[in-house]
Amino acid sequence: MKLPRPALAMTALALALALLTAAVVAAPPSGETEITFNGFPLTLDSPARSEQGTTLVPVEELCAAIGASGWVIGSREDLTPIQGGVSYWWAEDGSHTFSASWNGGPVASVTAGEGGARMEDGVLWAPLRPFAQALGFSVDWDGRAELSVPAATVRVTTLEELFNAVADQTAIVLDVEPGTTLDFSTLDWSQVENDHVALETDVDTRDMGYGESPHPEAFDVIIHDVQDLTISAPGGVTLSTPWAYADVLKFENCRRLTLEGLTAVHDVEPGFCVGDCLQLENCRDVRVAGCTLDGSGAYGLQALDCAGITLENCEISHCTYGAVSLTNCRAVRLREGVILDCRDVFTLVGGVGCQDVQIEHTAIRGCTAGALASFSQSLRVSFTGCAVENCGFGALNGVDWTASGGAVFLDCAGLEASA
Repeated sequence: MKLPRPALAMTALALALALLTAAVVAAPPSGETEITFNGFPLTLDSPARSEQGTTLVPVEELCAAIGASGWVIGSREDLTPIQGGVSYWWAEDGSHTFSASWNGGPVASVTAGEGGARMEDGVLWAPLRPFAQALGFSVDWDGRAELSVPAATVRVTTLEELFNAVADQTAIVLDVEPGTTLDFSTLDWSQVENDHVALETDVDTRDMGYGESPHPEAFDVIIHDVQDLTISAPGGVTLSTPWAYADVLKFENCRRLTLEGLTAVHDVEPGFCVGDCLQLENCRDVRVAGCTLDGSGAYGLQALDCAGITLENCEISHCTYGAVSLTNCRAVRLREGVILDCRDVFTLVGGVGCQDVQIEHTAIRGCTAGALASFSQSLRVSFTGCAVENCGFGALNGVDWTASGGAVFLDCAGLEASA
């Protein structure tokens, strides 16, 4: 029987966990405890804490952070594993057994003992280790509690194989010769069958000043509703689209996404493109490492309603509108990369309604824009340790930061000569 309301589910879960055995996760004797899941930090409104050597977690918040999608109580036969989330079962036969399943996997059970869980101010707290292990997670300690689930590794050589391999807890490796280009115009969509991948066919076919594209059936591909996905190219692979209006890489409603060693490029004349190299919408915890977002895309990175985006050692270049555009995003970090040859753009890095945006130790070279940064209705936006060379900006801040957010610049070189 599925519970109709979260409140009832919470009550059942409280009964389930009130008797869980308190197991020790080696941790500091007191204070808050950081938790990661598959390498990404979990953000909890009520932070995990350590008490007498035991790490306690807010159960409902932890489940939501890792992607819980439902609760179930009743007899054991009623526990139906839920794809994409966590399902729970509390025995009503007096055995005090708590069972759980993660992402449709096998059901694991824990026999309860004394103590361990308690309710405080409406928040249910429980020992981390037995709760996580009931879900099949590994629990390690390295100055923080590290939860993980194994990923299936799939090696692919074509776009069709790539999109068919997209799934939760999956590491996709592009196993091709270094420098290989995979062109979206060659994609045979009839060979792709995957509920996590959709074809967007209403893409404009115009070639931005050059008439109709030689590839009349323009499209882009959306990867959506997936968790713990990694796409990597150890030798470096270029993903290319011939359509000026198409996005090269597009993700929606994804959580814990990692991209490594990829180049996303529009194969059109510089300055004649309005698609993005990488577009993220409603995604959380995204790591992009060692990638090149090469226009002439409208933006190298465009993100909407996202949280926890990190770009490390990446290049953003040759963009038409700007390097980065953020809308309603928080906790965005660009570090140790380069923004290169984005000329005559509106704003190089901009956003609306954002919080905690950090551009750190990034080289900005050969760029011209109306403003280096333009952030409105935003808080805590900073450029730290950046080096600006051969650039020209109408202003450092397109929006007065004292009035409505803007950006601050700390220990950055070359700003005076650029504005």
